[in-house]
Amino acid sequence: METSTRQGTLLELLDHGPAERTAIVLPEQHLQVSYGALREQVRAMAAQLVAAGVGRGDRVGIALPNGLPMLVSFLAASVAGTAAPLNPAYKEEEFRFYLEDTAARVLILPPQRAGPLRRPPEEESTRAPP
Repeated sequence: METSTRQGTLLELLDHGPAERTAIVLPEQHLQVSYGALREQVRAMAAQLVAAGVGRGDRVGIALPNGLPMLVSFLAASVAGTAAPLNPAYKEEEFRFYLEDTAARVLILPPQRAGPLRRPPEEESTRAPP
């Protein structure tokens, strides 16, 4: 028996959910997100990634903790290019290795990590305060 499978884009798959229906439930954050809101957030972020120069096949490093921003970033990166999720607990040396290894075009970090990458504890304790 032969079955036909139609492959679509990620956004086409998200488009199948009625806008008002719940797409995501994050109980630890007491959050429910509808398909419509999820589509809107993913499209907006994908547009920002494209505006930053991300294209098909470009890797987008994502170092966010689990939650809605990680999910939206992962989906948007998958739409604009290719998602390359990284452990947000990595130290600077680990980030450098994986960013070089993946050839990520951009790296998405939480706002508090937007400065220099975190150094290993032994280096942090020996550095002079800013």
